[in-house]
Amino acid sequence: MTEQTLLYILSIAGGLIIILLGIVGFWLSRYVKSTDELNKVVVSLRILVQSINTEHLGFRDRCQEHSSLTTKRLYSHDQKIDDHESRISVIEATK
Repeated sequence: MTEQTLLYILSIAGGLIIILLGIVGFWLSRYVKSTDELNKVVVSLRILVQSINTEHLGFRDRCQEHSSLTTKRLYSHDQKIDDHESRISVIEATK
């Protein structure tokens, strides 16, 4: 092989290597961009989950307060019903 053919083969091989490096660089840049976008979405989802958890804890606390208030009212009504039953029994017994 002559020097001219080796130079020709070397230039073709160099061109192919540059084209392959360009393709790899293109896909790597797309991968990096998508990874950055995914990281932004993950951060926003974490913030959203934290805010939902905070709201959930607030709802749970208010629900417990409401439940205890409802239980007190039911107990009060139960006592009144028992009192009325005993009065009705006394009235029926005196007839």
